[in-house]
Amino acid sequence: MMSATMKRKRPQPLVLNCVSGSFEDKSNDFLCPICFEIIEEANVTKCGHTFCLISRAISSMVSYKCISMSLERSNRCPKCNFVVEQVFPNFLLNELITKHHKLVLQKKIDSGKNNPREMTELQELLIHKSDQLDLSDINLLLESLAQRKRLLEASCKAIENDLLKDFLAQVRNHKQEQLDQLTRE
Repeated sequence: MMSATMKRKRPQPLVLNCVSGSFEDKSNDFLCPICFEIIEEANVTKCGHTFCLISRAISSMVSYKCISMSLERSNRCPKCNFVVEQVFPNFLLNELITKHHKLVLQKKIDSGKNNPREMTELQELLIHKSDQLDLSDINLLLESLAQRKRLLEASCKAIENDLLKDFLAQVRNHKQEQLDQLTRE
């Protein structure tokens, strides 16, 4: 029998702090708690919470500086209410987010889907993140794109050859029918 002190622990909740398990969706690990977007220019407070220094523009005219604007209103951390006098760049998180963006980009390239919506997202990602790519990243991206281009060109060539083969077979059958008809007459 179990004693009162050795009770079974209740199971872990599936959702913790409104974020599902990080194993399923890594992008949730990189969300700014102020704007709820993937962190741009990660900055950390002395209490250890990380926020965007600058978030994406909400409209073409307005751009929000998440932690900067929050600290202008109140010099307290939006997560824990700790007094914050200064924020510091979170270089490690910035690198992890850059790697995450590269993985997302590589998955989209490797997926081979011709979904126009996905291509628009891919183009947006390239436009917004191209300044964060170094030479080795660009070379890797170019090599991946060149390989994908070769595969698509080979596929198109194979389709063209199949179409041409079918066309020639139809022409040959038609000519054979004409020849057979002439020999019968």
